[in-house]
Amino acid sequence: MDLYGILEDSGQLDKLRRSGPVNAVAVCPYHSDSAPSFAINLNTGLWLCYACGARGNSTMLLRDMGLGHYAGRLSPIAPEFLRDDDDTDPLLEDYVLEAFRMCPRSLLDVGFSMEVLADFEIGYDRHRRKITYPIRNNRGGLIGITGRAMTDNTRGPKYLPYGEDEVGIPYPKKSHHLYNAHRVLDRGDKDDILVVEGFKGCMWLEMLGYSSTSMMTNRLSLHQHDILMNLPHNDLYLVPDNDTGGREGATVTLQRYPIFDGVIVIPDPYNSPDDMSLAEFRELQPLNPILWRDQYGIESKHTRDDEQGARSLEERIRQEKERW
Repeated sequence: MDLYGILEDSGQLDKLRRSGPVNAVAVCPYHSDSAPSFAINLNTGLWLCYACGARGNSTMLLRDMGLGHYAGRLSPIAPEFLRDDDDTDPLLEDYVLEAFRMCPRSLLDVGFSMEVLADFEIGYDRHRRKITYPIRNNRGGLIGITGRAMTDNTRGPKYLPYGEDEVGIPYPKKSHHLYNAHRVLDRGDKDDILVVEGFKGCMWLEMLGYSSTSMMTNRLSLHQHDILMNLPHNDLYLVPDNDTGGREGATVTLQRYPIFDGVIVIPDPYNSPDDMSLAEFRELQPLNPILWRDQYGIESKHTRDDEQGARSLEERIRQEKERW
């Protein structure tokens, strides 16, 4: 059973009609109106009202209409609508991003400019109260969206990846991509690159005038190493978060991939680059990676396994590439 058939049979959406091959419009069920301001993509199930700003997915809509039992019976997304993980349909990109177009006030309040938030396409999911971060591949294609809690003190998971059933795009393996690498590549300038853990730290450094990418976790993967080495750059600097996870991840990264010219230490009481002003950050001097490990490194199972394995970086990369 397809989504349009369910909505049409229910008779609950006034003036429902198809609009093009994959869309439909109707009078919005979330506010009092007579004009068809409600638009829904029948392939992805994403919908939004251009009048009142309500937005969500098909599961939410069916539930709110008392039709939640139909959610599991929907036909799968048409395969021709999505091509592959690295080449998403531009029309789907526009629709997905439109659903989260609202600018998150909390990031403006802590100093992010409207320009950088627009450039990074940062949005807000008001239903889950999450800030949304689109993830793009090296060619700039949209490959996923992650939602992040408004504050670090929020109960439950800090990050919420959006699945294919919610946004029509399979969530990617983050370890296969470097956040913001496509912008660094497009600029083509051989600048120093600062590699950070999180989305906000990357955006903040870009706003301050630095060239930056994010690992989206606390340690560099083999795929990310290959992407990084193919970006135009001068020196490479690792900027771990100032916490146990950041130091442990940096220790593993530096041991596995001796490619960094220095490590920038975020001082107390700060946790990440976006906690600091431009003047404060510019005062920081990179540490030699060997000195950093002596002073700040944290041994873990990963670092011990690497040492016991006694495999060189070149041998590890060769073996991984043979598996591809």
